[in-house]
Amino acid sequence: MAQSICLLFAVSQICLANLNVAVPRLSLY
Repeated sequence: MAQSICLLFAVSQICLANLNVAVPRLSLY
């Protein structure tokens, strides 16, 4: 159970990082 929570947290962190990269690029266009 703890492993799945850790995995979910890692995935959410990756998604947030992708958003932080994608949003400024989109706003430039």
